[in-house]
Amino acid sequence: MKIIGISALCILTAIVSKLCERENRALSSVLTVSAVCMLMLAAVNMLNPVITLIDDLQASAGIDIRYSEILFKSLGVCYVTQLSSDCCRDCGENALANSAELIGKISVVLISVPLLSACVGIINSLLG
Repeated sequence: MKIIGISALCILTAIVSKLCERENRALSSVLTVSAVCMLMLAAVNMLNPVITLIDDLQASAGIDIRYSEILFKSLGVCYVTQLSSDCCRDCGENALANSAELIGKISVVLISVPLLSACVGIINSLLG
């Protein structure tokens, strides 16, 4: 199973990072960030069947593809924001982490504007 390999990578990286931390903190941070990037790529790869299923369901229901694009873009922004925020906090940069979270939230709102516009259009058509 993939989860066993992923968990092993996490544990091994944590151990090696802690061992390197006393000698070279920068190397420890680079090792951790590299492992996190590999894990994020693995997570995205694991989502492919889910994305395919949602696309198939959406096509069979006749729903506009823009709605799933908004969902996946927002999900991607959330994951990347959480990753960058956690990395900043691990480096002791809380203000930078909070800024990353704020920008991520604003990005999700901006991505969702077409969805809000469609909802307003539906409401107008129902009322008018």
